[in-house]
Amino acid sequence: MRTEPGARTCVPSRANPAIPRLTQTEHLVATLVAEGRTNPGVAKALGLSAKAVEAHLSEIYRKFGVRTRRELEAALDTALSKQTASASTHRSPRLKGASHARTGADSDC
Repeated sequence: MRTEPGARTCVPSRANPAIPRLTQTEHLVATLVAEGRTNPGVAKALGLSAKAVEAHLSEIYRKFGVRTRRELEAALDTALSKQTASASTHRSPRLKGASHARTGADSDC
């Protein structure tokens, strides 16, 4: 698996090992796609090329075992609800929105 230099991997909570591991960029791409943005829209928001977004999205689909944006959105909703449920008993990080994409404020996934 290729990773970007300095890319961090988001580790699923111990209570929820079924949540796929995503890099920060993959997490941001997945979040924006789930919000309904197009690949060019995601690329513009994150300062990436459209090809880079496509590559990240392919990897995200593989990790979640999905084939469509709709399936990805459902998988993210499921992961978020599982993570939120485990956060009530364990202090695990929550999926953050993409609004912090350029600030670096999303250091924990």
